[in-house]
Amino acid sequence: MTRVAAVDIGATSGRIMTAELDDAGIRLSEAARFPNRIIEADGRWTWDIDGLYGRVVDGLRLVGEVDSWGIDTWAVDYGVVHDVRRIGPVRAYRDHIHETGL
Repeated sequence: MTRVAAVDIGATSGRIMTAELDDAGIRLSEAARFPNRIIEADGRWTWDIDGLYGRVVDGLRLVGEVDSWGIDTWAVDYGVVHDVRRIGPVRAYRDHIHETGL
């Protein structure tokens, strides 16, 4: 049997699904669901990346052993990383600064 986990993080919530595949077919189940929210810091909209990280780790612990796992998140949000460390907040695409293209 093959067992995998998928983490999907959306604009308002996240979830962790497991899929088990064997000769009988595929079975999907929801292992965890958690809220996601934009927070305001210094007049800018950011994601609570530390909170998300903790909820994903907790959810993957609930899942237990898997053969593989992956994470799907947003396409236009960004954070700056240097020497494997995050520098500053992860900016949300809904932040007002993106209205002007700056």
